[in-house]
Amino acid sequence: MLNKKQAADYLGMRPYMIDKFTHKGDLAWYDFYGRRMYKEEDLDACREKFRKKKTVEVYPGVAYVPGMKVV
Repeated sequence: MLNKKQAADYLGMRPYMIDKFTHKGDLAWYDFYGRRMYKEEDLDACREKFRKKKTVEVYPGVAYVPGMKVV
């Protein structure tokens, strides 16, 4: 279990972003004796959810992101 500052360091971001993800419901938190704590598994899941997807150039000048609808 990590506190907000430790969680921010773990993810490589500022503590206010942890608050933002928590407020939006993208990151779960646990009440541990009146303190907000975060599990490393939840932090890893949040990191994967917001990881940038690699783009692949299908044709010159046309970028494709896996999962993108191509018509």
